[in-house]
Amino acid sequence: MTLPMNDNDPSTESWQRLARSVRAERAQAPGADESAPFGFATRVAALAAEKRREQLVAAWGRWSLRGAFCSLFVAGAAIFWLHSPPPAEAMFEVPDLKIPVPAAVAE
Repeated sequence: MTLPMNDNDPSTESWQRLARSVRAERAQAPGADESAPFGFATRVAALAAEKRREQLVAAWGRWSLRGAFCSLFVAGAAIFWLHSPPPAEAMFEVPDLKIPVPAAVAE
């Protein structure tokens, strides 16, 4: 069983009123200029430039931070290398390994 649609629905009535007003407006001005409003292109260009500027500032900040960390790493490595203790001397003499070679092979 299907229920009949409610013709008194306020949302449907407002939609119909809106559609009628749009049709009436188009009927009154058939050759109306449908270009963008005054200043629209300027606002869009300004927003795009601002967005690009924000992206450049964010990229500059990221790369600056990376550069600072790399500089700290290099400075730390240099300080560690400069202040590292000298290599320890051997506690005993390393034996000289001379392997005797037979005279027939040496020639």
